[in-house]
Formats: sequence, structure tokens, C-alpha cells
Amino acid sequence: MNQLRIRTLATMKERLLLWCLIIIAVLITSLGVCVFASGGLSTNSTFYYAGVPLGIVDEILVNDGFSIGYSDSREDPLWVCYEVFAVSNPISHVRPSKFKVDLRTVARVSYQDYTYSGYDRGHMAPNTTIDHCYGQYAQLETFYMSNVCAQTPTLNRGIWAVLESKVRDWANAFQKIWIITGPIFDNSMETLASGVEIPDAFYKIVVYGDGAFPHVLSFVIPQDVVSGTQLTSWFASIDEIERRTGFDFLSLLSDDIENIVESTVPTRLWITRPALLPPPSPPTSLCLDKLNAATYSNFHAVYGIGEVLARRLVDAQPYASIDDLDNVSGIGVKRMQAILDYFCPDR
Repeated sequence: MNQLRIRTLATMKERLLLWCLIIIAVLITSLGVCVFASGGLSTNSTFYYAGVPLGIVDEILVNDGFSIGYSDSREDPLWVCYEVFAVSNPISHVRPSKFKVDLRTVARVSYQDYTYSGYDRGHMAPNTTIDHCYGQYAQLETFYMSNVCAQTPTLNRGIWAVLESKVRDWANAFQKIWIITGPIFDNSMETLASGVEIPDAFYKIVVYGDGAFPHVLSFVIPQDVVSGTQLTSWFASIDEIERRTGFDFLSLLSDDIENIVESTVPTRLWITRPALLPPPSPPTSLCLDKLNAATYSNFHAVYGIGEVLARRLVDAQPYASIDDLDNVSGIGVKRMQAILDYFCPDR
């Protein structure tokens, strides 16, 4: 009798556990994966700079050379993260002729879903970059449809390809950089005939993190971009990208650094030597207060600042941000560094 009672209780516990597992499975299927903390959902942390993007995705797909946060409802990747490093003698493998269904997804978008749509199958993790850094198997994974968004031919074959090429140049110059990229959707939903949602724009965040204060270039490029426009026309802050995507990027940075890095809109593309990268803004407003209070004599006391440039610096006051110094004619990177060292030695 006691044995039967014990067995009955065990059976009830098993049923309760089974129902709990079913409920959890239903919730995950309907709500997706909500990433609240970085690091626990990927086996390769080198893909991410300062943490996994925080927000809701249906699956996190980890590949050999990149990681994807995927949406089955939109049938699109929402973010793709990867590290690009310098390659002295890159080997280019043969490009596959077709894309493949990613059986890890529920949506299982196919090559044919884009056929005759007027849109390109746009790589988020680029074929050439991943091939050069991670090899042929990783390159083949870039041809999963989970790595693809609908892009206009003008965008995909034009400025987007230029930006991907620039990323390889920067990686070769700086040894390694990190990329976060993906689509942006507005409130009016438009889809291909197959049901794949068409993005309204695309973002790309490029991070060079050699030091405590990362250097960042961030872009938002619309689908209807006109051929021949410059990359500098599409600079955007990470704050804007977060507002339009709903994700939180670089969440493992300290709050003071994250606030500055993410609120800053870039003003120029990087040059090819890390030593000459423009210095980041200091983490307090004290430096800006000193610059706006500086006199002609103060500026002239800085090494390398002559009479003419000292007058230009005074005439340009007040400065709304440290980056405004770069707009003063003749300032240059080295003089700008000297000014910041003089007025903001503790930055």
C-alpha cells in the first residue's frame, strides 16, 4: 500500500513537471528569447563587443564566424554580430550559387521566397569578410537564409558593399574590430509576396576597442538610398539605432562611457592608423566648460597653437561638444590632442 502511494505521488510530480515544461515551451515559442544578460546564450563571446545585444529575438543562431538574433515572425535576422581581424594573405573561396534554408529557424525562408521580388538577398554577415577571416565552412554559413534581408539592388551592390569593404580595410589597419548590423523596420509593414518583411533601413555599428574608451562608427542607411551618396551622409548615433530597433547595444560598458559613446554622432570616417584616430570625448562636462572659458592667451599657450589658430578657436566659442573643435580650420588631429591634454589632463 505504501509503495503504491509513493508511486502515485511520483506520478503526480512527473505530470506536474511535464505540464510546467509544456507551459515554458509555449511561452518561449510565442514570446521569443528575451536576452536580459549578456554572455549566457552564445558559445563564442568573441563575436560580441561589450555584450550580446539585449532585447527579444526568437532564436540566437551561433555560426562558425558570426552570431544571429533571428525573428521568425518577420522572417529576418534582427542583429548579426561578428569580429573582423587583420588577414595578411586572404584566401577567397568559390562563392556558392544559391542560398540555403536554415533548418534551425521556424520560418525556414527559402531561396525561392525572394525570386522575382525585385530585391536582392542581402548578406548581413558578408560572404567575403567571413570567408577571409574564418574560412570556407564559415563562408558557406553566410548563405543561410537566416543571414539575409531584402535589400534594393542600389543599396546592396552600392553603398552597402562599399561599407563592407571599408570594414575590411579598418580591420587590417587596426588588427581587429567588431561589427553589429541588421535591419530597421518602421510602423508600416511591407512584405514580399512570400511573407518576408521588407526592412525600411539598415544599421551598422563598427567598434575599435583597443583601450578603455572604444572608438565607434555607426550608420543608418535607408532602402531608397540614391546611388553615389557618401557614407558620411548616413552617420547616426547608437542611441538613434537603439530607439529604432528596440535593442540595447554595448550594455557591458560602464554607464558614463556608454552614455557618451552611444549619444555621439560620428563626424568623419576613420583614417588608416590607430594612433591618429580622433580622441573620444571626455566623460564629464568640465572639459567643455574650460574650453568655452578659455581666452586667446590660454589657447596660444598650448603647444603647436599659433596666433592665427588661437584666434580661430576663440571665435568658434561656445563649443556644444568636444567634437566641435574638429570644425575649426587648421586644427588637425595632433593639435586637437594637444588642446585636450592641456585643458583636460584627467579625462
